[in-house]
Amino acid sequence: MKKLLVSIIVLFLALSLFGCSSAPWQKNTPDQDPAVDPKPSQETIKINLYFGDQQAMYLIKEERTVIKSGNLPELMINELIKGPQGQDSVPTIPQETKLLSLEISGGVAYVNFSKEVKTNHWGGSSGETMTIFSIVNTLTQLPEIKKVQFLLEGEKQEAIWGHYYTLEPVEPDLSLLAPASSQTKQPEEAKEEKTSKPADYFPLTQGSTWQYLGDGNEYASFTREVLYAEGNKSQIKEDNGGTVSTSIYQISTDAVTRIYFTGEDYEPKNMLNQPGNQNITMLKGPIKPGTKWTAGSSTREIVDINAVVNTPAGKFDNCVKVKITEEFSTLYEYYKKDIGLIKREFVLENDKITSVLTNYSIK
Repeated sequence: MKKLLVSIIVLFLALSLFGCSSAPWQKNTPDQDPAVDPKPSQETIKINLYFGDQQAMYLIKEERTVIKSGNLPELMINELIKGPQGQDSVPTIPQETKLLSLEISGGVAYVNFSKEVKTNHWGGSSGETMTIFSIVNTLTQLPEIKKVQFLLEGEKQEAIWGHYYTLEPVEPDLSLLAPASSQTKQPEEAKEEKTSKPADYFPLTQGSTWQYLGDGNEYASFTREVLYAEGNKSQIKEDNGGTVSTSIYQISTDAVTRIYFTGEDYEPKNMLNQPGNQNITMLKGPIKPGTKWTAGSSTREIVDINAVVNTPAGKFDNCVKVKITEEFSTLYEYYKKDIGLIKREFVLENDKITSVLTNYSIK
């Protein structure tokens, strides 16, 4: 009897507890709904980025809506690394590149990239220009940034991509922005091919002078002066501190040719009527990439007509780059229209000898 009474009490308590709780299928009233915090909305902003055009001549502006983050300059660089969204633009930074840091001090943005920005770069002076100024022109839209100092793995380098001087902060170049009326423009190659002649890159007027600073060899520095000019011939004296030489150049419609050369000429006289002793074509038309010719024991080829060269005499763009190949060495010469030779670079295995223009006077 006692066991029966205990069982009845336990059953009664169980039924009472079940009746006080909601059934699983019972719908909760609004007052019973749990409070859920809504997900915070993400703020977006519009930024302008600059990418290269198909001809690597101009920078094309691309407006992009992005989620706002704490560091706007870093956000802009990381968006540049992602590449363009428009079909008319091309990337300017290798996508494997990592932005290691970005700090601003005194109006200068110190942008520190991983090594991939160099090792994975596609090369070429035009591509290099697009890379540098897509970054500089993008960042200097911000009022706190006036210049950009490039760093590679935390260190400055003289020319990270091979041509443009990057030891000092770089200012924006607004001349590279695509015209507002059109995102494309006639390629510079076509303009140069139609209008330029080899003689335009050899202004051999009497009294003109050039001075060059050398590196890698004690005789890499030298001076040039046009002593005499008559008709289509000009006589040049070259002094490298070790010897003085005389060259005579002859200008024709589609070529500039050195027809005479002698070394150890310390008291040069007018030798324009001297019979020629060689026939070396220095520059040959048409002025366009791919023009190739044989000159003595070397092969010469125009490999670029939009080269950008920084020298102590200034920054020169749209330069003609000539590759001169010998059996065991390679020489590069850069010519600027109406100025002449602005840089010479001799490469032999791991050795490099350069001569760059420091001063000039064209008469």
